[in-house]
Amino acid sequence: MPLHLRGLIAAPFTPLTADGELNLPAVAAQHASLRAHDVSGAFVCGTAGEFSSLTPDERTALAARWRDVASADFPLIVNVTDNAQATAIRLAAQAKQIGATAIACMAPCYLKPQSAADVAAFVGPVAAAAAPLPFFYYHFPAMTGVPIPLYDALDAIDAPTLAGAKFSGTDLSDLARCFDAFAERLDVLLGNEALLLHALALGGRAFVGATFNFAAPMYRRLIDAFDSGDSVAARAEQSHAADLLRICESFGGLRAWKAITAATGIDPGPVRPPLRPMGADERARLFEALGHRGFARPV
Repeated sequence: MPLHLRGLIAAPFTPLTADGELNLPAVAAQHASLRAHDVSGAFVCGTAGEFSSLTPDERTALAARWRDVASADFPLIVNVTDNAQATAIRLAAQAKQIGATAIACMAPCYLKPQSAADVAAFVGPVAAAAAPLPFFYYHFPAMTGVPIPLYDALDAIDAPTLAGAKFSGTDLSDLARCFDAFAERLDVLLGNEALLLHALALGGRAFVGATFNFAAPMYRRLIDAFDSGDSVAARAEQSHAADLLRICESFGGLRAWKAITAATGIDPGPVRPPLRPMGADERARLFEALGHRGFARPV
């Protein structure tokens, strides 16, 4: 039951106050900024949303706030991942109650599944708790430490509401195999901006990314160039994106993304422990590095 999602789907940052509390009023400005930059949906409470540093109640409140401010034509996929299956099931039921468009769930990352069948057994009841909402399997082996290929996991998951997957891995052969095998009946969402051009070439049409919060126009140019047959321009934009990702990663990834987004006027606040907010000196060096690679401030 694919949703036939298309375009850029942002992974919004969780807005926090200066003292680290949830800042729900800030969601309206986040949503307005995404709509203004042609972003077509949101993947709420994902990795960029620091879901693992939020309480279950905070996650539900955040998802509900997104549903309150977003229009019906703005899909909201709510990540309900938790190492405790019972908590993921509860979050899935609450996502259904607040009116999410779909849910997503990773494999647990502490006591890990050993096979695709184990993955299916874990996420099946989670998907069922939100039925009939579409369910996406969230594949992110670098974070979960679960190396089971996405193809094998999707082949094993027999949930009636399975709608697709978010691929945040790096194995292009696995991604290609998934497009070949499942594209007719499932949405395979790319969740790794560094591979966007590769995914387009394989047939991908929907993309989830944290950097879409502040750099959506760059990715929009990449997609437009690809669609118009301008491979030189498409490669140039992908190279530019790779520069952005490398610089941000060298400054801590999420910490840098939040700092850049704040510079656009949409301040998501600090990160939560165990991450450390960027100091003034670090921010200055971050923007200096971005400027040297041709990124204006803000990006």
